[in-house]
Amino acid sequence: MPSIQNGPAPTAPSIYTLAAAPSNWAPGITPSPTKQNTTLFFNHQTSTMRVSVLLAAVSMAFGSALATESIDGKPFKFGVNQGSLPTQYLTASGMGSSDISKGVTCTITAGALKCGDLGISTSVPGDMTAVKLVKGLATTGWSLNNDVITVGTGSRKYTFSLRTNQPNTAIWIENCPHGHFQPHGVAKAYFVEA
Repeated sequence: MPSIQNGPAPTAPSIYTLAAAPSNWAPGITPSPTKQNTTLFFNHQTSTMRVSVLLAAVSMAFGSALATESIDGKPFKFGVNQGSLPTQYLTASGMGSSDISKGVTCTITAGALKCGDLGISTSVPGDMTAVKLVKGLATTGWSLNNDVITVGTGSRKYTFSLRTNQPNTAIWIENCPHGHFQPHGVAKAYFVEA
């Protein structure tokens, strides 16, 4: 709130004129409207703090709105990042490609993952299995936390890894608690325009 100097507060309705600010006020600050002997000056320090608090509150509210934005049905490319290896995007064959345009476009709706008319099979024996895309399949239990894709929970949580010692880069999935092909990669959603 502006600080009040030199007299009582003005009463409405009234006609205001501009008063010159004292020379010790911050440059670029326009003086507040005045009436008779009453001058409302901009208190630079107090108002700056209030503006900062207001901006922080708006930023938090906007950030919360973004964080809670629904991703149901939002299209993305399914990528796996692993260490210094280039990101591999899941293709219709189940293999990876470093070219995002070759990746299938996927969605997660109500926890079910679909990549066009294909789904990722989570029927794996536990150890690393090459990712298989199955026509008409929509496996459930998938979720996104920011842009990280997860499937399963607890000891039944699946991990993804890359194998680059083959002609094409394979994307592997497992849910074995002791793990193979360490280190594992991270499955990420790369959102695309619909």
